[in-house]
Amino acid sequence: METLLLAGCLLWVVGVFVGQHRNRNFLIAYLLLAGITGTWHVGVNQYRWQLVPAYLFLLGASLVAAIRLGGGPPRPGPRWRAFLARTLLILALLIVLALPLWLFPEIRYERPTGPYGVGTRTEVWVDSSRAETFTPAPDDRRRLLVQIWYPADPVPGAARVRSHPSPRELARGLASAAPGIPSFLFSSLGRGLTWARAEVPVSGAQRTFPLLLFSHGFGVSRTQYGFAMAELASHGYVVAGIEHSYAAIGTVFPDGEVANVRLEDAKLLQNDSSANAMAAVWAGDGRFVLERMFELVRRDPRQTLTGRIDTTRIGYFGHSFGGAAAANVMAADPRVLAGVNLDGYLAGSAWVNGLDRPFLQVRSDSLDIEAMAEETLKQVGMTRQSLRELLEEWNRRTVSVTRGGGHELSRPRGPGPGAASRHRRVARPSRAAPPAAGGLPRRGRGAVRHLHTGYADDGLGLPPRRRALRRRPHPT
Repeated sequence: METLLLAGCLLWVVGVFVGQHRNRNFLIAYLLLAGITGTWHVGVNQYRWQLVPAYLFLLGASLVAAIRLGGGPPRPGPRWRAFLARTLLILALLIVLALPLWLFPEIRYERPTGPYGVGTRTEVWVDSSRAETFTPAPDDRRRLLVQIWYPADPVPGAARVRSHPSPRELARGLASAAPGIPSFLFSSLGRGLTWARAEVPVSGAQRTFPLLLFSHGFGVSRTQYGFAMAELASHGYVVAGIEHSYAAIGTVFPDGEVANVRLEDAKLLQNDSSANAMAAVWAGDGRFVLERMFELVRRDPRQTLTGRIDTTRIGYFGHSFGGAAAANVMAADPRVLAGVNLDGYLAGSAWVNGLDRPFLQVRSDSLDIEAMAEETLKQVGMTRQSLRELLEEWNRRTVSVTRGGGHELSRPRGPGPGAASRHRRVARPSRAAPPAAGGLPRRGRGAVRHLHTGYADDGLGLPPRRRALRRRPHPT
């Protein structure tokens, strides 16, 4: 309907330039089209502020059309007036089209590439054994939102879920992280439709599916990775996306409690001891969620996942600080057989003794510290020497955590022929191998498919993908 709305605006401009705005039949048809389109879009479809100029344009054009229908043909005026009117009309049309199409486009998720449909559900779990350290109440327990994505069979009429359950709260959280920018500018970010359906049955193509746990980056949201979650589920994985309370944006529990990250908490990651403490909290979240997933396998109150997860094939991946959580959970729990860290500094203790299972560390090449401007260094609160030491420590921890058979995949910064991906295997070879040399696919879904499904398939000991995803009747 958005396309039809913008087409209605464009139609009026074309009609003015070809002289149809004086044609009675054109005016009647345009009024009917504008009335149906405007009413449907505002009343049935979701309102978007980016389309306000289009609503006003359509309303103004409709008023002009109605006046001309009732008042007869317009009197000819000076040529300069007609030229000015058409120029302003073109400028208005450019604003109408630029806001929703180029400046603030609606988030659209690409269809997952796997053979399965995708189902999703959200859980609220309380770890009664751990106190909540981010709230003042001493009796508060650690509470987490966990969104589960899983392979599903098509269900006629099942609605696609939106990327965030509370787009308004997500917008407020993003605005609080960017002082001076009004929240309404972010209002459409949580409204994009994913390709997942809520509460649909697990696919009957095979009896059980491997499990992946995911931790987001610090200060973002699990829902910002919706495409990756759906893509993995479409390729035959159950994925549990953890929202680490008070370390994410847009965290809203069903009872209305908001558990957003605070700007001042980002400073905790600049100190090694406080970063390690935060990493321990996240690792505790990951281990707790893993136990709850095992409980669902034994008895799912919703009767969806009981007996449907292969508890012998478990992986963990994370982005940024979430990548450190993946490493720390692997170090503490031998049930996690493979992990991926997407450009995350290895806070915590996993690097001390390293890992004896496949672990993929994905990083950009080191910064050119000498070429960095002084203003940039001031913004990150570091000197050249401290930044140099940080990167050296990062390299040392990467080598340590992957020495048991992991890999480091490095992607040089900047475009051009020199930006092809390269990788190196660390220590003894493992069964898992990173994507073939020659570069990661440019499309995001290709990168997800290669990095996650490829590495996790081999790291979890799954058969080759064609055989693993071959549809088989579900034994009943």
